[in-house]
Amino acid sequence: QVGELTMKPILQVLDGYRLSDDAKIHWQRVLRAAMHGFCFHEHIGGFSHSPLPVSDSYQLAIRCIHDGLTQAESI
Repeated sequence: QVGELTMKPILQVLDGYRLSDDAKIHWQRVLRAAMHGFCFHEHIGGFSHSPLPVSDSYQLAIRCIHDGLTQAESI
């Protein structure tokens, strides 16, 4: 049930891209993994080795995923 609560809004965002239903499932996994990874590493102090803002790195990751999604819709 918790997985569905997480998946539903992500799948709604992915509706904005021209993806097959199967591709949406794969991409929501990528998004969830990226978000989880950032949350986990931030929680355990995994990003404390640099003074650069973690939020900038997170935004970069999201932009990379968006770029991948944009390319995926044309394939």
